[in-house]
Amino acid sequence: MWRVVASVLLVGGFSVIMNMSVGMHFTETMARVTGTEEVCYLVKTSARGVIEDIDRSTNGSCRVARLAVTKPKYRDYQIGTRVMVDYRYVSPVDGKTYHGRHAQSAHEDGSPIRRGDELAILAHKKNPKATMPTVEF
Repeated sequence: MWRVVASVLLVGGFSVIMNMSVGMHFTETMARVTGTEEVCYLVKTSARGVIEDIDRSTNGSCRVARLAVTKPKYRDYQIGTRVMVDYRYVSPVDGKTYHGRHAQSAHEDGSPIRRGDELAILAHKKNPKATMPTVEF
């Protein structure tokens, strides 16, 4: 029982430290979406739903992934997808425009991200080229 409590405290403590670090080093800023790209990969899961393998040999091509799952080697794999969002933003560090990219399939309200949309991102307070999404998907 004490191991479970210790594990919960450790994970909770790590989460608090990570949130504090993000708050200390990043600030929310708005970015303009310049493009999106659907990226595919192959995922093998066990009968219990546990991921056993992720194969990225398709290099992100959804067409190649669809072909791969028809081959005997990949018959136990499913196609996983991510949406990569390209955006430009003005850095709070130096006021210059930079480009960024991260995986995010939807806005915080669940609506799909499209070219031209405004997107909230976290921009680093000291490194003008460092960003991260405000939400994890």
